Amino acid sequence: MNRIIFHLDMDAFFVSVELLRRPWLKGTPVVVGGEASRRGVVASASYEARRHGIRSAMPLARAKRLCPRCVFLPCHFDDYADASSRLFQILGRFTPDVEPLSLEEAYLDLSGFRWLYGPPLETAEKLHCEIKSELGLDASIGIASNKLVARIASARAKPNGVLYVVPGCERQFLAPLAVREIPGVGAHMEERLHLLGARTIGDLTAIGERILASALGSAGEWLCRVAEGEDDAPIVPPSGQKSVSREVTFPEDLLDREMILAELSLLTGDVCRALREERKQARTITLKLRYADFSTVTRSSTLREPSDLDIEIFEATAELLQRTWTRRLKIRLVGVRLSNLIGGCWQPGLAIGGVDRGRLKRLYAGVDRIKKKYGAGAISQGTRLLALTNDKYQMTKQIRGM
Repeated sequence: MNRIIFHLDMDAFFVSVELLRRPWLKGTPVVVGGEASRRGVVASASYEARRHGIRSAMPLARAKRLCPRCVFLPCHFDDYADASSRLFQILGRFTPDVEPLSLEEAYLDLSGFRWLYGPPLETAEKLHCEIKSELGLDASIGIASNKLVARIASARAKPNGVLYVVPGCERQFLAPLAVREIPGVGAHMEERLHLLGARTIGDLTAIGERILASALGSAGEWLCRVAEGEDDAPIVPPSGQKSVSREVTFPEDLLDREMILAELSLLTGDVCRALREERKQARTITLKLRYADFSTVTRSSTLREPSDLDIEIFEATAELLQRTWTRRLKIRLVGVRLSNLIGGCWQPGLAIGGVDRGRLKRLYAGVDRIKKKYGAGAISQGTRLLALTNDKYQMTKQIRGM
């Protein structure tokens, strides 16, 4: 029996979430990432902005040059995380076999659910409607018998569309598409394929596996399977979060240790709150530093006892900074990652600086509730005020792997 695989990708996710609060900006070129006058990159761009050549990860200054009338908005990651959580709750109602790829992207295996939801296109329409009615957001959905073709189909369905590649039609669907549309084929691989005479996916079949394998090795063999529309990769639901991280690029390279510590306090507060929401604790802390010359160094330490307390994580992070910042160079970026996670088993008998850990846990639980209700900036400990109140050093947060 053919599998029924959905690839769902939210449309301009960060921008779309921001427009829920600013509906008057719909139809306007919008970029999320921060002020164009500050150093940073585009986190998300509306389709109107993309028509001007603006893309994710592009420097904000360049985006401003490409579209001077573009509206630039700051990132609000708590809002995006909340929308993502609600999205995956919806997806989980359709099938337990959900493989997240990012905050706004996932594979779903709906094989065997036809009796419950009807034909694939009807199921996609129901999913579309639930996402729109509950979140107010648009999504694009590709449907196929495997993950590869479904992912390419969702990209072709954008924006806000559904494309179903009927089983048996995979090769016919892929043949006229440019090789760059294959996930994993970047500019360098595209150039090599062009030199071999392959500009479309169908050209790969004409060239043949022998020549492709000779020129590209195992990648050539894989590309031949792609051209045939073959992919037997299973849907892999998450087995549990392995780490949580936050990092920030400063608008100006810094030598000010107090400012860097203040920002590290903000970052550790964010990652600890994320841990508590997942009812987990971390044993390992990793600090990431990027110098002004773009060289990057990471250092890790392991706690004697797992923790989700801001004060413990911050103290360990500050010690790592002391050990890691060994060059007299300005710092461009700092990041904190917590890993080696375990389920939250609390040990109330232990104390920190004379304060019972159980009391600290209750304190942070109260702080988390306030932040959830009134926003992340509603309450903050003193070590963070320098970063929060000094406008010169307002940061653009980026959630990405370390």
